[in-house]
Parts: sequence; structure tokens; C-alpha cells
Amino acid sequence: YELKGSLKKDSSITDLLFTSDSKFLLLAWESNEFVVYRFPELQVRSTHLHEDKVIGFAISGNSEFLASISVDKVMKIWDRADGTEKHSVEVDAKCVAFTPVENLLITGNRDNSISIWNTAGTLKTKIQGHTGPVNDIIVSRRGHLLISGSSDKTVRGWSLDRHKTTDLLQGLF
Repeated sequence: YELKGSLKKDSSITDLLFTSDSKFLLLAWESNEFVVYRFPELQVRSTHLHEDKVIGFAISGNSEFLASISVDKVMKIWDRADGTEKHSVEVDAKCVAFTPVENLLITGNRDNSISIWNTAGTLKTKIQGHTGPVNDIIVSRRGHLLISGSSDKTVRGWSLDRHKTTDLLQGLF
């Protein structure tokens, strides 16, 4: 294996992500910012700030939007092309993901719920079912299935078409 480059900063990394075309690398730092780097040159494309530590981010399926969540209980939605903040909403989220097709945002929240948002920052629906904070979420490639993991020690499968728990995970554990 060959090291292609490195970055060093006076802050720890909290999350990292490539765009689907591998042209951009997103890094979240404990210093309240995440930075979009052009890859592989590692040139800074844009810097995005929160009031507190950035704990996660996601990029839309078409790479048009970025979303970031922070300990400050704010989710920000950014235009990836020019780096401008488009919307900001209050949500006490632990994780964030985009659906690959419709560009819907999904947050796993500390209040045990899952929220589904559009890119204008409007809450479309809230899914209940966990009895502990939702720690992580992942959306299937086709965007029909959401898997959530929670502090309640469960992993749940959700149909994004019906917003109901599916029986997909029954008997797997």
C-alpha cells in the first residue's frame, strides 16, 4: 500500500466521506468545522462551520447537497458546488444520511426517533419505534429500506415506502 498524502491539523477527525465520484473528500474536525477537499490534490474547496463539534455529515446521491449535524443540535444543509449554507434546522441528531434517489435527509435522533426531511429543511415525517437514542442509520442503494441501530440494543429495518418496521430482520439475530 502506498500513502497518497496526508493532512494534519490541531484537531481530531470526527467523520470522513468521499463523494460517489471520488472527486471530493469531506473531513469533519472536532474544531466545529468540516472541510471539502478536492481529491487527490487535497486543495480546500470549502469550509463549513457549526457552533460546536461536527459529529456527522452526508452527501446527496446526486452530490448536489451536503448535510452536517453537530453537538449544537443543528443540522445544516449546504450547496456542494458553491459551499453556501442553504438551510439550518434544529434537531438533536446523532447520525444523518441521504436517500440515494429522492435526496431526502434522514436523521437518527437522541429522542429515540428517526426524522425524514427534504433538502429545504422541512420535516416530512417522524418515525417512532426505538426505545433508546438512534446511533446509526444506513439506506439501501435503491432507497427503499432504512436500517437503524439504537442504544436500546436493537437493529430495525424500515420500509421507506410505508414508514413502518418491516419483518426483514426477524430471525436474523
